[in-house]
Amino acid sequence: MNLDLNGSKEKLHRFFLYNLLILVLLSIMFPAPVMSSGEEWIMIPSTREGSQWWDPQSLKITRSNNIIINSRFSRSSIRDADSIYYTMEIDCSKNLYKDKVINGITQIKPRWNSVEKDLLVRTLIKQVCLEENL
Repeated sequence: MNLDLNGSKEKLHRFFLYNLLILVLLSIMFPAPVMSSGEEWIMIPSTREGSQWWDPQSLKITRSNNIIINSRFSRSSIRDADSIYYTMEIDCSKNLYKDKVINGITQIKPRWNSVEKDLLVRTLIKQVCLEENL
C-alpha cells in the first residue's frame, strides 16, 4: 500500500489557497459594516420623566416634507440604561409625530400624536424642526 502524502498535501494546500482567495474577493466585493455606531446622539434637556436623545445623522426628509429620525428614551440620565429606541416621523407644520419603529419592531398602523403633553418629545421636535428649518 503506497500512500501519496505529498499529493494530498498539495491538494489540501490548493484547496486552502482557493478558499482564501474566495474569502478575500468576497470581503472586497461585500465589505462588512464597520462596528462603530456612527451615531451622534444629541441629548434633549432631561425632565423628571427621563432623558431623550436624537441622532442627526439619521435625519431624512419624506416626500410629504416630514422628517424621519432615530431617537432613544431612558427613564434615567444614563443614555444606555434601559433605553427605548424609536424611529419617529415628524410633521413640523402640524407639530405631530408618530413612532414608526419601537425597539426594532415596526408599528403596523402608527398614529399621529400631539406633543402637548410630552415635554421631552415637544423639545425634541422643536430642535429637529429648527435644525431643518421646517
